[in-house]
Amino acid sequence: MSMTWRVFFCLDIILIVGPSWGRTGVLVVRSVDKGGHRLYRRSMKAFLVDTLATVVFFTVVAAIAELVVVGLEPSQVLVARLFMVPVMVATGRPYGMWRDWVFGRFRPQSRMAKVVVDTMSFISFQMPVYMVSLAIVGATAAEMLAAAAAAIVGMMLASRPFGIFLEMVRKRAGVSLGTLSEPR
Repeated sequence: MSMTWRVFFCLDIILIVGPSWGRTGVLVVRSVDKGGHRLYRRSMKAFLVDTLATVVFFTVVAAIAELVVVGLEPSQVLVARLFMVPVMVATGRPYGMWRDWVFGRFRPQSRMAKVVVDTMSFISFQMPVYMVSLAIVGATAAEMLAAAAAAIVGMMLASRPFGIFLEMVRKRAGVSLGTLSEPR
């Protein structure tokens, strides 16, 4: 059996091609209705809500960490946060879709199960994004490994608070999980 995974993202669909829990195939997580303007509006609203939640949450959390923990000057924090906005815009909605899929797959009921699933979904999505960004800026393999070890702690701490924040923002915006995963 081939262990190659191919993941395709866009605003309306995630296709995972490869071994799927013991069977090979294509798993359609969200279907696309090209002619449905209501579906497009819901999809665009979900994109905006997830992206805004991502930008707001991680700008505030990272800025505090960079000021207090790392000791950067405010001007350095501003530059770092501005540099990260395009990355957050590019990954906000795909992560929201990934998180919805993982939650749908595992259906956690208890508070602890939700923490574990949020942590698992966050790390499995964000760590590859982080590694690619480190590779782009020229980090060596040893530097990437050291950075990943440190980043995983921060990701574990941020994953559930971000999940709760994302759910709250979606609820206030009238974007529910059902709206995101099922065409109407």
